[in-house]
Amino acid sequence: MNGTLDGIIQLFQGASYPLFARVYLPMRAVFVTLFVIDFAWSSGTALLTDRGDFWGKLTRKLVVFAFLWGLLVTAPFWLWRLLDGFSFLAEDLTGASGLSPSAVLQQGVDLFFQMFSTWQGIASFFNPIAVFLRLFTALTLLGAFVLIAFYLFRVLVESALALGALAFFLAFSGHAYTWGLTEGYIRYLLDLGVRIFVVYLLVGIGDNFTTIWLSTLESASAWDTFTDPRIFLGLPMTAIIWATLVLSLPRAVSREIVGPFSMNGLNPMGRAAS
Repeated sequence: MNGTLDGIIQLFQGASYPLFARVYLPMRAVFVTLFVIDFAWSSGTALLTDRGDFWGKLTRKLVVFAFLWGLLVTAPFWLWRLLDGFSFLAEDLTGASGLSPSAVLQQGVDLFFQMFSTWQGIASFFNPIAVFLRLFTALTLLGAFVLIAFYLFRVLVESALALGALAFFLAFSGHAYTWGLTEGYIRYLLDLGVRIFVVYLLVGIGDNFTTIWLSTLESASAWDTFTDPRIFLGLPMTAIIWATLVLSLPRAVSREIVGPFSMNGLNPMGRAAS
């Protein structure tokens, strides 16, 4: 803990822009090369088959080039804002700012040790059954927080990689038959943004669970372990359900929103990508 996971994320985020800067020039060179090939082929085909609209098609191609070139040149500005906007919006909706995997993991560890300081009356160390129930509940809750911290860590590292060298796939928008690679990259960014948005919502809202569980544990010290053991089942089951939601719901929501979305019909190069 102590910011260890956040430190790793910062390393990936710190390397993201230098990686993007290294592919920025080759990306533009590949784009221009592909566009010249597509332009030459389209112009030759139009000259042989449709001379009447030759200059019109030529002008449309140049307009498309100017538009795509503008997107490529301004990519360092809008790429980062595209993903950051999802997380900023989720933080604004939940009121939880500065969510981090280290903070989530630290909550799990604090809750784990809090159990042993408040359960002396409910689970004596001299009672093997009570010790087993105590360890089972504490480890299950800790495991749930570890899984949630892992997923949050994963999407943040994934976003750093997506904004780095993977931005090279924007170069393939220069040709009609390679447009599908650019479309796939943009769809991936949208999918990642939706997943970041949902996981931030779940973690931000679920942050209140820790306070509820701690108050439940504090009041449980006056209970009898054998007459009312529901706490040993209720807390672990709640933690498992919450962790399952965090691990599965972002992907499910993204699949429903981004899945039907396709830019194939909006191919600015004039033909559907094959």
